[in-house]
Order: sequence, then C-alpha cells, then structure tokens
Amino acid sequence: MRPARKAETKFNENSHCINQQGDRSVKFLGMFVFFLLLASAAQAEDVAPSSSWTLSLGATHAGVDSQGGQPSVVVGVSRSLGEGYISLSGTLTDSSDHSVPPGTVPERTEFISISGGRAFGKIMVEAHAMTGRGVYRQGSLSTASGETITIDSSLTGYGMGVSASINVSLGSNLDFTPKVGLDYSSVKTVKTPVGAVTSDDVELKSNGLTASFGGAFQTRFGAEQQHGLAVIGSILRVENTSDFLHRNGRVNISDIQATNGDTILDYGGTFSIGINPDTGLDLSLTRSAGTKGPESTLLGVTLHTAF
Repeated sequence: MRPARKAETKFNENSHCINQQGDRSVKFLGMFVFFLLLASAAQAEDVAPSSSWTLSLGATHAGVDSQGGQPSVVVGVSRSLGEGYISLSGTLTDSSDHSVPPGTVPERTEFISISGGRAFGKIMVEAHAMTGRGVYRQGSLSTASGETITIDSSLTGYGMGVSASINVSLGSNLDFTPKVGLDYSSVKTVKTPVGAVTSDDVELKSNGLTASFGGAFQTRFGAEQQHGLAVIGSILRVENTSDFLHRNGRVNISDIQATNGDTILDYGGTFSIGINPDTGLDLSLTRSAGTKGPESTLLGVTLHTAF
C-alpha cells in the first residue's frame, strides 16, 4: 500500500481555525452529545408501558444546481422515553446523473446516525452523532511532473452536534419554535492512482464547525388535529464543506481545500398527513440559497408508523 501524502485544509485569518482551544471545545461537545444520548436512553427504566416505538421509511432527492441529483433512502427507528426520545437511522445516497464531472458529487454515500433529546417544559434539548463513507466516479489527476493519471476517490467522515429549541404558543393552533444549533464535522478524502504508477495516494482532510439559528411556524388542523403544516427558515454559518455530512451531500465537495467560511439560508416547509392515530405521511421541501457554490433543493417524503 502506498503511503498517503497528506494535504491538510488551511483556513484564512478570518476563519475560526480549530486550534488547541478549539480541540477542547470539540471534546466538550462530544462529551455533551454522549451524555445527552445516554440520559435519553436511561429514561427507559422509568418509562410507562405506553411508551411507543416508531418505524419510518423515507426517500429524498437533492437536486444540486448544475451537478445532477442525489436520491436517498432513509430507514429509522425511534422510541419515545418519557419526556424524551432516542432514534437510530441509516441513509443510502446515490447519484442519478452519471454525466457529472468525476470528483464533484459522490456517486454513492452511506451514513448511520443516532440522535436523542429531552424536553424540559417548553424547552427541547437534542443531540446527534453520525458517521459515513462514500465513493466517487473514477476521474483523473495531474501530477507535479505534468502527467495525467487515472484515480479512484473515496471519503470517510463523522459528525456530532447539539441543538436547543423552545415552543412558543401564538394561539390555539399556531406555535413558533426558534432553534439554535452547533455541529462539528470531520471529512477525509483519499485519491488513489490506478494502474502501475509510482504516485502516492493524495489525502485531504477537512474539519469544521457549523452554527445555525432558525425557527418554524407550525399549525395543526383537521377533525382530530391529525394534520400539520410547518414553514421553516434557518441561517447556517459553515467553516468549510465538511458540513456536507449533516446536509446529506447537498453542498459541493469537489475541492475541500478551497473552503473558506460561507453563510447559507435554508427555507422551506413540511406538510404532515395523519392517516390514522398510529400512521402518518410527511412531505417536505427545502431550498438552500446564498452559497458560494451551487445551490440545491431537497424534496422528501417519509412514512412513519407507531407500534
């Protein structure tokens, strides 16, 4: 196996570089995520028999402008635990446009994530952690000597984050929920020469924080308040494209070294249909705007049932 030649991502002076103090912050964030997930699971000992499990099956399509589409399948299971919940899910993402230039959008990615949360009155505190991997279509790379070689590219990464929200009632059927969040992501991409060549593997790394602030207006309607409608908006400040882990590949990660900070606006809505007391269908649309790279639109449909 060839030794990897590492090319660490460099941030400019205006970026919030993760130095030793940042490393301590990341460790603290990781410990907070761990203990919050552990606390959510620990509630199971005190939960009444009426607590429920929920199984969900969903599909999404992320249309990245000028870079084709990325359909995904998501399977998850969650359990309500008193005033909280814990959830486990897996996501498989493919690329529907194989004419996209190699090395831009991953051809296939796989993610697994765990999340949990607990309500304290009207305040909800949540945490999540995830890991994933992906592969690109075979492409080419120019060497220092000017030679063009064929390469295989792959990526691995992980992320974790926390968020807090508060529910504010604006009327009998209308709520407003502001929310703040902080996420950390780490991504490594390896480019491996194909064939009998002497070039080393090229390894690129990107670590970064994503801060978010937003809110949702939500209303319920129907004879038994079984249907719902939410209008959502959020501003995200990202350090670099490692943020793709939390956005299911919805940003361009063609060159994770050219990644100064960016501010992104997400906006959209969700329409929920109550089929019966235990089963529902959620339809969602989210648009990401204001990015330095291609913008994107995410469409989703999820069927969930309690058992």
